[in-house]
Amino acid sequence: SSRSLAACSSSIVLLLNTAGIPALQPGSVSQKPDSGAELLPTAETDPIPTFRCIMDKALIAFTLALLLSACSGTVETATYTGPQYPETVQVEVLFQPEQVQPSCRVFAELFAFYPAQSSGQSIAAALTEEARARGAEVLLVGQSREASGDEGTSMRYFGPPREYAMDRGWSNWSSGYSVWKKQGRWVNLGLGEWGKEEALYEMPLAVQAALLRCN
Repeated sequence: SSRSLAACSSSIVLLLNTAGIPALQPGSVSQKPDSGAELLPTAETDPIPTFRCIMDKALIAFTLALLLSACSGTVETATYTGPQYPETVQVEVLFQPEQVQPSCRVFAELFAFYPAQSSGQSIAAALTEEARARGAEVLLVGQSREASGDEGTSMRYFGPPREYAMDRGWSNWSSGYSVWKKQGRWVNLGLGEWGKEEALYEMPLAVQAALLRCN
């Protein structure tokens, strides 16, 4: 929203000012210091920066990165950090967002990565078990692509910052798009291949998935 964007902008400007970096406002002009003004130390006048200065700037850079991530609206983590639900016994697997009940709530969006020579059976087993362990009642499987690298089986989460009902703003697989667009060619993984041992993939895969609760 515009209010949250303004808050993010204010935080970034404050952080830049703390770092001694002027953040120009629209229509403002950068001014050169007067000849008699006191200048801050530079690499020429102070060639050996102190350890504290280095650490301060590193901390500011790290905090700025966190702020920019928060402002983007996408939470990207290697591991799951969402709501903690009891494990489910059974998970319903769906392949079209229209098949999901409108009141079901999305609490996790992720990409599942699989190594080359994975089968439809091993893909289904790993992703279903992940969904069950997180307490999902519905596993929504999206599209699949050849992964840009082969690093084994892993789950990479992209939020959402808070769970939401399907009928109040389904992301339409936009979360983590900057990562998704770097993957390779499209690969067919649907109902006909899901859980089938004979469906063998010679290339590593990246699979879109979302976890939902419906009670």
